[in-house]
Amino acid sequence: FLLLTMLAVLCGVLLFNTLMLRPIEIDLQEKHECNINDSALIRFAEAIRIPTISYDDSTRFDSVPFLRLMELLTLHYPLMNNLTEKEVVNGYGLLFRWKGKSATPTDGHQKGENSKKPVLLLAHTDVVPVEEETISQWTHLPFSGKIADGFLWGRGSLDDKVGVIAICEAVEKLLTEAFVPEQTVYIAFGFDEEIGGKRGAQQIAKLLNERGVKAEFVLDEGMAVTEGVVPGIEKDVALIGIAEKGYLSLELSVNIKGGH
Repeated sequence: FLLLTMLAVLCGVLLFNTLMLRPIEIDLQEKHECNINDSALIRFAEAIRIPTISYDDSTRFDSVPFLRLMELLTLHYPLMNNLTEKEVVNGYGLLFRWKGKSATPTDGHQKGENSKKPVLLLAHTDVVPVEEETISQWTHLPFSGKIADGFLWGRGSLDDKVGVIAICEAVEKLLTEAFVPEQTVYIAFGFDEEIGGKRGAQQIAKLLNERGVKAEFVLDEGMAVTEGVVPGIEKDVALIGIAEKGYLSLELSVNIKGGH
């Protein structure tokens, strides 16, 4: 009886909170259309063609593609590379500090009207391998960077070179307009996210922590805008991820006598 009573009270509380919940009214500014020009797509395609693959077997790591991609980013985004503070972390990771109007020496939280915490934008340059036996199943080759049928095809076009190139294109455009952000913007590109990020993102995080950097928020690659995925909703739905899931790997072994 006690358990049933507690369950009934819990259900009542949940129902009450659900009925009382109201959406937060947000004063949205008029949206601005962002036209993607052909040159940006060509730069994106060039990045897709570089096979920056992460393997579970570390002995298979090939540094050449990662160095090529770093050279490509330097070539195509000169303002981002020259007007921000850029450093290479652990050989192939990239960290940019785009100084804002309210920048502080450490970018930690400082009291004061004109002091704001920095923001941190993340993406990763590596992609997962392509199994040879699946090549025939690809509409276009995985590292072709083919632009066809209204899409750009290739490994990394969704996960996550699109994030790398989108950030670089946006920053480069804003720098051509002499834009200065209100708060400092950190941009971090790891190179081994697909296998855990221990050599890339983890080392960048350690570096920022040692410098006392405390971000207002961190924006990673996130989820997709989907069509027809959520039952009962005909419009496109943007999936918003507010946390990173963990994982657990188990190896189970059993040693018993056989039998029914």
